[in-house]
Amino acid sequence: MLKLAILWHNHQPYYKNFADGSYLLPWVRLHAIKDYWGMAYILREFPQIRQNFNLVPSLLDQLQDYATGQAKEAMLDLSLEPANKLSDADKSYLLRYFFYTNKNVIERFPRYLELLEKRGVQGTGEQMEKARARFTIQDYLDLQVLQKVAWMDEEYLEKDSELIKLLEKGRHFDENDKVVLRQKELELIQRVIPEYQEAAARGQIEVSVSAFYHPILPLLVSSRIARESQPSIQLPMSEFIQPEDARVQILRALDYHKKIFGENPVGFWPSEGSVSETILPLLAEAGIRWIGTDEEILLHSIEKGPVQDKARWCAEHLYSPYTRDFGEGQISIVFRDHVLSDLIGFSYSRIPAEQAASDFMKRLHELSDRIKREPTDPPPLITIILDGENAWEYYPNNGRDFLKALYKALSSDPDIQTTTIQQYISEFPGRSLERLFAGSWINHNFAIWIGHPEDNKAWDYLKEARDQVEYSTVNEPQQSQQIAKAYEEILIAEGSDWFWWFGEEHSSENDPEFDRLFRQHITNVYHFLEKPVPETLLLPIKAPRPGKLIYRVPRRFVNPKLDGKVTNYFEWLTAGQYYVADQIGTMHRAETLITEILFGFDLENAYLRVDPQRGTAEELFKKGFQFQILFLPSFILSIGYREDGSVNLTLERERDDTWLIEEHQCEVGIGQVLEVKVPFANLDASSGEMIRFRITLSKSAIVFEEHPQSGSINFQVPGPHFEEINWEV
Repeated sequence: MLKLAILWHNHQPYYKNFADGSYLLPWVRLHAIKDYWGMAYILREFPQIRQNFNLVPSLLDQLQDYATGQAKEAMLDLSLEPANKLSDADKSYLLRYFFYTNKNVIERFPRYLELLEKRGVQGTGEQMEKARARFTIQDYLDLQVLQKVAWMDEEYLEKDSELIKLLEKGRHFDENDKVVLRQKELELIQRVIPEYQEAAARGQIEVSVSAFYHPILPLLVSSRIARESQPSIQLPMSEFIQPEDARVQILRALDYHKKIFGENPVGFWPSEGSVSETILPLLAEAGIRWIGTDEEILLHSIEKGPVQDKARWCAEHLYSPYTRDFGEGQISIVFRDHVLSDLIGFSYSRIPAEQAASDFMKRLHELSDRIKREPTDPPPLITIILDGENAWEYYPNNGRDFLKALYKALSSDPDIQTTTIQQYISEFPGRSLERLFAGSWINHNFAIWIGHPEDNKAWDYLKEARDQVEYSTVNEPQQSQQIAKAYEEILIAEGSDWFWWFGEEHSSENDPEFDRLFRQHITNVYHFLEKPVPETLLLPIKAPRPGKLIYRVPRRFVNPKLDGKVTNYFEWLTAGQYYVADQIGTMHRAETLITEILFGFDLENAYLRVDPQRGTAEELFKKGFQFQILFLPSFILSIGYREDGSVNLTLERERDDTWLIEEHQCEVGIGQVLEVKVPFANLDASSGEMIRFRITLSKSAIVFEEHPQSGSINFQVPGPHFEEINWEV
């Protein structure tokens, strides 16, 4: 008999901005209606199957927000907006982001594919600009419906009578169809957590937990642990040592889990499979009995170097739990089969479901034959651990055909029995392990999250903010509420996901959002503590991806009157222009506060104009908004209103990691638009030098917009012959 433990790790980053409650990205909602409920519900069809699910508390917390209708999210709002009331900016948003899924998903719905081809499959700015004129109101309405239908769970699409009617309709949807679809969406989200509660109650699944905000626990205890697997790694300037934060992340997770499931969990998946000797006492102290990580961690725990025959080594060592005894107690550890896990995660989507399931079963039987054991030995434990949501959009029918074929085969196989990890270790504690190597499930090290200059900068920002919060004062009566909020932001910023996207290993269309949200969480720490926010937090951490920003450069000199008015057509006619709606990289609703940025110069000064999307610039300032113009890398011009209504205009310069206020001759005009003059002399810039700038719009330390999202707008300081060189009719 061979025992098989499959653990599905369900996790999403914490997309919620703790300061204002808004959700920056929609993936919790979309995976809730596509994956989370169905992954548990499908087990009702296969009562003999036992499964393991890891549900990260910060994911459950966000699911609760959506289930109660409290989540504020731009994509959700636009899915419900009447199609005949969509603005041009809204339409641009729909065209860019409502096709934001795998084409394999889109192709299942003929009308959805038709709309994609009408827009342009590549989705370039030029294609979408033309498509906006071609798309009818009905096109946009159909897109709003089909984008959500495409993410709906297979069981719902096959069995729900109202959704079946929508599918049969196929096109020419009406506004009432969107209302029905929203009801189904909310109903499905509300069924996610109860489905796991019911499956756990009937003993078919074990639900394990991770640290609350999914941090890399070993790095919280001490960032120097990264040197165990990479002795020469370049670490941040200051060591991060916060074992108390690791303890809070663990205990908070256990408390939340108990509230949801009525009992303490005994299993724990350390975020990213990241383990070390230093976290074991914290977990044992909290009552955790088992943890999981990758096979490479086991290899480096018991071997001094690489092995010649990895398959043979695995057959002899991998397929058993291990017990690590230490002074404070003991922890059982299971190690995932890397190959089998990755076959499900990355490979089986390319072949028919029955063939994939058959191949998997064949491999299990071959493993059983290779594993040497005495008749009295416990049955081998094959542990499969992988993401429970990200792979399925690459599979036909969202992976349901594969899962059903696999579960059917496992249910009828007398030599393979699925098990929960708790059930197995309660019967068979496993072998003794003398030490646990420090690393993660990716390359048995922590290089994804620390070591790259961008990662290290993020850790330095986190360390500086953490030093502002005295943990011992979190529960003191005086100012406890504000301190607790600041500390919560620290815990959120410790999550692994921010560091995942820094560095060169990973990149996506949402790089700017992750960068910005991380910096916002750090900024909120200072805001809640009523301390000055470091200017460096206005600057992106992640270097922009290769690609050219879309903007027009200045053609002639300009010399506008700084009165905050669009005085005449010719005043800014030859200036450079950056149009916000043309840019890629934001999942915010396209109804931005800023619509365009104009920029130009004469021989001595740079001029900038910022146009609001609605209302006037003066109204934005009166509402408490502040503009910052970042002249990279060393100057920041801040513009806002004081309490008495006068303009506060300051220029700061970075010297030796310190921002100092400089004397300047900058001027502004505030009215319908914002107009700014900045002498080149104040920027220490002379003819031929490159000016690089970005603009941010913030309020009460919350950054609402950054333009460009990544990179900068660039122009050269002109020489006396600029107009001659750029002469045109």
